[in-house]
Amino acid sequence: MRSLAQILATAVVVLAVAIGALILVVDDDPSIRHLVADCLGDDPGVQMAEAHNGRAALEVIAREPPALVLLDLSMPEVDGLEVARRLKGDPATRAIPLVAMSAGGRRSAALASGCDDFIAKPFDLNDLAALVHGWLARARTASRRPR
Repeated sequence: MRSLAQILATAVVVLAVAIGALILVVDDDPSIRHLVADCLGDDPGVQMAEAHNGRAALEVIAREPPALVLLDLSMPEVDGLEVARRLKGDPATRAIPLVAMSAGGRRSAALASGCDDFIAKPFDLNDLAALVHGWLARARTASRRPR
């Protein structure tokens, strides 16, 4: 049986997708944050937010849970692996899909920490856009299923 917190977390993601999907890009490299935001931000129904490290990402997510998080793994203060563990360990944020962005050799660590998907850096922007659209489509489909 799902807890009330899990149901509410799922509802937040569904609402974000319905009114305009908020995508949070978390990377300590500003050029990557801006490139990803520029690539995805032109899509209708998509809003972008950025965080420069894991601590900032957790603060943004606490204020406004996104529909999807694109998460660098190697960052100062709180790294992406710890962010993933915290988010997936909290019933209020567990339903938020996390896509790790890092060197290819970190895929296993990313998935073990709770990330739902992985894209290796350097990535092709078309591949990233397809991955993001796939996750948003899953969320939209989930929101249409009868409860």
